[in-house]
Order: sequence, then C-alpha cells, then structure tokens
Amino acid sequence: MKKCSNNIIKEKYEMFYDKDDVILFNSRLLNKGNKDEVEREKGIMSNLYTGDFKIPYDGKEFHSSEQLLFYINIVRWAKIVGFDDEEITKRIDYLMSCKNGFYVKNTPQSMYFYESVVNKKKKLIGVENAAIDCWKNQYFILRLKYLYCGEFRNVLEKYKDKVWCENSDKATCKFSFAGVIWDETLQKYRGCNVVARAMRRVFNEREMIMRGQ
Repeated sequence: MKKCSNNIIKEKYEMFYDKDDVILFNSRLLNKGNKDEVEREKGIMSNLYTGDFKIPYDGKEFHSSEQLLFYINIVRWAKIVGFDDEEITKRIDYLMSCKNGFYVKNTPQSMYFYESVVNKKKKLIGVENAAIDCWKNQYFILRLKYLYCGEFRNVLEKYKDKVWCENSDKATCKFSFAGVIWDETLQKYRGCNVVARAMRRVFNEREMIMRGQ
C-alpha cells in the first residue's frame, strides 16, 4: 500500500479563500465569553455545538456532531487497530457521558484515546485513505445534524452566500486539516477546510436530505 505523509495530503486538498467572502466559525469563540448573535450562530456551525437537539444513531442519542464523530471512529476502528473490548466499552461509556461537545473535544480521557485510534488507523490504511474516511464521516454526521437540528438549518440558510470556513485559532497550529488559517503572504485564508466543505455539500443536498433520501 502506498503511504502518503500528512503534508502531502494537506497540500493536495488545500484551498484558498478571499477574506471578504468568508464567515469563520469556531465554537471556542463562545467559550471565550463572546455571546453576540453572530458569534452564537457561528458556534452553531461547529461540530462542538450543543443545543436542544439530539442526533439518534446506533440506538443512542448524541448531543453534538463532535460526539457522534468520536463514536463512529471508535466503534469502527478501535478493535481493528488493537484495543480490547473492555477498553473500548469503557471509552464509549465515558464519551456518552459527555453532554457537551466542548468536553468531548477537550477532556484527556476522551481525546487521548480518540487520537490513538485515529493515528493507528493512519498507520494501518495510510494517511490518504484515513483522510477520505474522515471526509465521509464528516459528511455523514452533518447530514444527520441538518436533519435533526433546526438551528443549524436556519444558520446555513442565513449565510448561504458566504464561504464557510472552520477557523484554526491555535497559535501553534500552522496548518489544520480540518480548518483554515490566515496567510499573511498570500492575504488569503488557506486550508483543507473539511468540515465546511462537507457542510456545503449537505446544504446543496438539503431538499433530498429532508425527504429522507
């Protein structure tokens, strides 16, 4: 199997966005105390957003698309990449106890295990195949979020004429596979922007999704 590096994949899927056309979303903005309406709506666009909705899947109810994303990776890959049933059950139980997407993403108990699974998956099937799997998972969970979260549907409709970009707000993150950063040299946002690209496809297919197709 041909192996690809993370950098090669990032370059392959990298896109560029003009600043004036972009609406940046990142749920961490809400956690910094910024509660105005636009920032709240941009938070709704994030996988970490936890509202009044619940996403049913696999006989369970998920409080955020981030929680479901973690769950899908764990149940599909943890055993394949070498974790035993007891460890998997323990980690899923903990994940399901996280009723807030921010805690799913930012607690060591959840994140360390999830990253271990994903990194082992990359070694097993290669970086590019893992990236394709990531895209498919994002598209799948965002279809469900669109179906079950009215706030999400309303926000996407409101900003349908903007380019949606997930913001990489960490100073140490020079490049994120999920989001975009501001490139001072190019004076553009650059990145793979996986979540937003999957979100745009979901929005384009919204009528079909609402018909249950």
